[in-house]
Amino acid sequence: MPNTRLPEFGLVLPEQFVEIPLSGDEDTRSEIIYEMVRDTFGPDEGESDRFLHTLAFWVGVTEAVDEQGAHLAALMPVPRQDGQGFDTITLVMTLVETTLVTPDVAIEGLLALLRSRLPHADVRPIDLPCGPAAAAVELGAYQFPPELHPDGIAVEMPQGRFQVHIPLPGQAWTAIFEMTTTALDDWDDCCVLMAAIMRTVGFGELEYDEQGVELVPEPPTKTDIGSALTKS
Repeated sequence: MPNTRLPEFGLVLPEQFVEIPLSGDEDTRSEIIYEMVRDTFGPDEGESDRFLHTLAFWVGVTEAVDEQGAHLAALMPVPRQDGQGFDTITLVMTLVETTLVTPDVAIEGLLALLRSRLPHADVRPIDLPCGPAAAAVELGAYQFPPELHPDGIAVEMPQGRFQVHIPLPGQAWTAIFEMTTTALDDWDDCCVLMAAIMRTVGFGELEYDEQGVELVPEPPTKTDIGSALTKS
């Protein structure tokens, strides 16, 4: 019988990230994205064409993420180094049911899968506090489909991608984390950020101290995130 209960998971996101609800509540999701775009542009922007275009863009993106079955989504605006507008970091996590195998077999299979799907990526095994994982990093372009673009046009967007596939220890599940961003001027910092977040990921039962207080990993610090991503 297939396993229908999702495994427990947790991670710590830096405060600059805005977590997007994926419960199908479109009104709440739109309100959260509205506030994120408003905070990013500032009160002097008003509801300009640029503001409304950006709002529609990210509402469309998050709706597509929800429809694809993601279990976590978060956005982080990144001011551009030239001061003209901002880019966005998107973090998505999806749990995929798999066959229960040993960690070594799982990692070998994941590495082969990533090398096949992402032939131009830097694919390698990595060790995380939660266990072994497979990672793929690449710079390229994303073909944004017209049905998701506010103007109904196809757009090619330069993009960096950082995927981490984690086979859950002792469970027939794999967690797939994917960070994508157009902030290519800050790509090195984005990679440091993703690595810091991945070190906070945990699965299974929560841990408590002797007083019964839940043990929560320290969130990534500003040093972890990188100065380019923590500008005021």
